[in-house]
Amino acid sequence: VDDADAVVEAAEALGAKVQVPATTISEAGRIAFIEDPTGASVAFWEAGLEPGAEATKLTGTFCWNELATPDLEGAQAFFAELLGWTGYVNPHSPAPYRIIENAGRSNGGILQMTEEWGDAPAHWIVYFAVADAEDAAERVRALGGAVHHGPFDTAAGKLVVCRDSQGAMFHLLQLAEPVDD
Repeated sequence: VDDADAVVEAAEALGAKVQVPATTISEAGRIAFIEDPTGASVAFWEAGLEPGAEATKLTGTFCWNELATPDLEGAQAFFAELLGWTGYVNPHSPAPYRIIENAGRSNGGILQMTEEWGDAPAHWIVYFAVADAEDAAERVRALGGAVHHGPFDTAAGKLVVCRDSQGAMFHLLQLAEPVDD
């Protein structure tokens, strides 16, 4: 974001809870954490010397982010007002799902959590691009992580749902349409 303090103030006015106010991280930049009105925590980065994620959709980099929430419409409205995100319905998803667009570019989605999610809280999940989903799943296991599901085919590519050795969840995606790296 251009101004972490302003975004946190606007988020709070829209019903978010401030978890960590905008904080300077040396000369790297400023970071702030909120809980959105649907209960998911998210951080905002204001660049200093460290610009943040620049390379995306290349092997080993971030390629997608996804908000799983019990209130898809509320989340879409919140982020549209706060960050100017637009979105459209994903026709490939079996559950209600909106593709997030930021400045005309898709970079994530919002997934409606159903009763099958039980009491799981709203949360964000990050996807990382991999060259080979089967090999990546084996590396996760070899490094002490766990593969919960997959690899399995999706419209976006071959997906693996993982947990690292510290308990953090993440997804690996062998993109159906890989980007040259």
